[in-house]
Amino acid sequence: MFISSSEYEKALRTVVEESSEISVAVAFWGQGAELLLRAEPPRKMNLICNLRSGATNPETIAILCETDGVNVRQHDRLHAKVILSQSSMLIGSANLSSNGINLEGEEINGWEEAGILSQDAAQISAAKK
Repeated sequence: MFISSSEYEKALRTVVEESSEISVAVAFWGQGAELLLRAEPPRKMNLICNLRSGATNPETIAILCETDGVNVRQHDRLHAKVILSQSSMLIGSANLSSNGINLEGEEINGWEEAGILSQDAAQISAAKK
């Protein structure tokens, strides 16, 4: 299913909330991005981000590193934007930042983002690899 900017955050929350474990490979993380991944009960999360470029908020990563069940890794050349659960995935253009997901609301004019939300088991398996 095609996801536009206005639907992106909702699609992301759907993927996060439906599973007990998620994997996230998103290059750049902005202030407040950790709030998008909160769910009850807490999820096991494996996260990969890009810390080398300077486009990721170090406070956000510090919060994630201190969160139980969250495993944070870094990749110098990562530019991916993939969120995977056991049964769905969101692959798109948005970083987890103010511009990518409009974390600060309507007052921030973010980029126009696009993505694909899929429940295709073969594609999810391929993305996990």
